[in-house]
Amino acid sequence: MTGKLLVSNTRQVKKLRVLTWSFTLLGLASIAAAVYSALDPAADATWYILGPFGALVAIGMHVYSARYVAAMHEEGDAVVLSTAAIPARTHRVPFERIGRRVLHDGKLEMGDAPSVHAPWITLPVAGYRLPFIIDMQAEVVEVQAIMRLDRRPTR
Repeated sequence: MTGKLLVSNTRQVKKLRVLTWSFTLLGLASIAAAVYSALDPAADATWYILGPFGALVAIGMHVYSARYVAAMHEEGDAVVLSTAAIPARTHRVPFERIGRRVLHDGKLEMGDAPSVHAPWITLPVAGYRLPFIIDMQAEVVEVQAIMRLDRRPTR
């Protein structure tokens, strides 16, 4: 790694990977149960619905992990992003491809239920359908530097 460290997020990435693997295993089990219930007429037909739903949740977790930033640093005229995808992926993104960053407050209050405060930054990149997600609960988040990423290399 060279250049300025902008994001380091190991603790949350470990949690996300455990959840992703858990939902993947549950999705596979629900698909297996759906196949079994299709083969056995006496089996519960509920799995016809739960099987595909479990698979969709697992797919959604993998898509989310592919956009969740585990680490980010500047490197010359670009930023290098490592994601929580399984297996981990690294993307080198030139400054000119980075779109307008948006800081979300991530607050949710529902009466007597516990409130949630999980802020994040969306980092759109030209050529990608979905923006990258930077969790503000990471160990290292250089918010000002991320929000000021411009189309010129920093020196």
